[in-house]
Amino acid sequence: MSNTTANQIEVVVECHGALTQTFGNDAFRLQLAGDPPNVTALMQALRERQPQASTLIERSAVARGDQLLNGTQTLAADDRVALIPPVSGG
Repeated sequence: MSNTTANQIEVVVECHGALTQTFGNDAFRLQLAGDPPNVTALMQALRERQPQASTLIERSAVARGDQLLNGTQTLAADDRVALIPPVSGG
């Protein structure tokens, strides 16, 4: 059961690629504030948690299920979101 209040929720963040090392885990719970909390609040909370990785976090995509999310899309308690860093290859 998650810990939530009217203006705060808890989500599960799944990390991929280099972000797994950045956050030291492939998934973790994160509390978000906002009315309602959205992807912008998520990204801010992630940058505050790992300020040295701000650029990588800012360049990463956020997805819920198979849908990419933009900054204004709201999040709900216990949402499971994937944080996907940019990839390069040849």
